[in-house]
Amino acid sequence: MKRLLLFVFILSAFISGNAQKTEIQYLSGLDKDHTVQWDFFINNGMNSGKWGKIAVPSNWELQGFGSYLYGKVNKEMNETGLHRYEFEVSESLSGCCEYN
Repeated sequence: MKRLLLFVFILSAFISGNAQKTEIQYLSGLDKDHTVQWDFFINNGMNSGKWGKIAVPSNWELQGFGSYLYGKVNKEMNETGLHRYEFEVSESLSGCCEYN
């Protein structure tokens, strides 16, 4: 019984010592007071048809894009927004994964 407990202890110490560490990289801001600027494009409404900057996270209407539709139903507006953001991957993740 003692040998089994010793084996389990050594095995768990080995596994936890070689476990991968999770890295978190936020691409958007954390809240309304800590935003990140992203490129933004919208097809209809204010500032449509051209790329601009928008704070993320946020509502695009509050950033001067699109149309204010609160409480209204307007099926003709059909607004679509595109977000674009370029970021660097940390050196420790370089070459770790393949994406197709």
